[in-house]
Amino acid sequence: MWYKHNVPDESVVWVANRANPFINTSGVMLKIIDTGQLALLTSDNKSIWSTNLSRSLPVKNTVAQLLNSWNLVLRDAYDSKPENFQWQSFDYPTDTLLPGMKMGKNFVTGQEFYLSSWKKESDPAPGEYIYHCDPTGYPQNVVRKGKVKEAFYSFTVLGSVMSKLTIKSSGELQISMWVENRQEWQEILSSSRDTCDNYGTCGAYGSCNNTLTPSCSCLDTFVPKDPRNWAMTNWSSGCVRRKPLNCQNGDGFLKYFVIKLPDTQYSWFDVSMTLHKCKQACLRNCSCMAYSNLDIRNGTGTGCLLWFRKLPGGQDIYIRVATSESGNICEFDQSWSIS
Repeated sequence: MWYKHNVPDESVVWVANRANPFINTSGVMLKIIDTGQLALLTSDNKSIWSTNLSRSLPVKNTVAQLLNSWNLVLRDAYDSKPENFQWQSFDYPTDTLLPGMKMGKNFVTGQEFYLSSWKKESDPAPGEYIYHCDPTGYPQNVVRKGKVKEAFYSFTVLGSVMSKLTIKSSGELQISMWVENRQEWQEILSSSRDTCDNYGTCGAYGSCNNTLTPSCSCLDTFVPKDPRNWAMTNWSSGCVRRKPLNCQNGDGFLKYFVIKLPDTQYSWFDVSMTLHKCKQACLRNCSCMAYSNLDIRNGTGTGCLLWFRKLPGGQDIYIRVATSESGNICEFDQSWSIS
């Protein structure tokens, strides 16, 4: 499918048979077959792709329709309610997220909705990268290359502007909007990667700043776990506390300003807890390593987010340290991130 509504640039936004292409364009048919499924057929009735539903549908009442949202749906001819669609392409995204599409997981059926890159710019077969919502801990959007995480991004569009989010074959995320007076797609956000965008570049309790050389340093009151390798710019072992925690006798926290928050895979959250109660909850649990507000959109911050285990990976975060180390206040530039 192409994103074409008054748009001369034929941008491909969905491919049905991306992993099983036609050898040529002769004898191609898109039709509702005997079981009521939508299928792509060759001239000799060989199925290249189908909706592959587990049940047969009434052929007489089933219609296929391409909606104005660019959602291809299979539905009953007399029922146009979205909740009753028998199948829809929005549930099977390829490399592009359009307004109205969703990413996430249906915990009832187990189905996951995610983007996967093309193998290369000229080959729509599934590539190396996927962009999905990781529901472990506090949900977050991440780009993965196999089992390797990359930086995460998301976007919201207001109004009726035509837009799309695409994961490129390079793993780069690109958000574009259609500019009517120029008759072209304009990139409005890109995840062009640098050293600090690679997941875990500086290891646990390391902080990455691509404006510095070297780009990795330890958070204040932390030191390199492996000084020799650290000096050789191998930062994978990360950092450790200069003074060990003593949970039974009380620990403190250091506040780090305006930094990219760590991975939330091993986290817990409460949407209504105050920051003070959040701190107390973290102190009561010796496995809690840091806390922060959950939502800072109102300017003051609400809710509670707690991190457990080490901190792998723009806002304030309070990291647990020994009491004797907690008298300092650390302020970092926005380009810093815990990795």
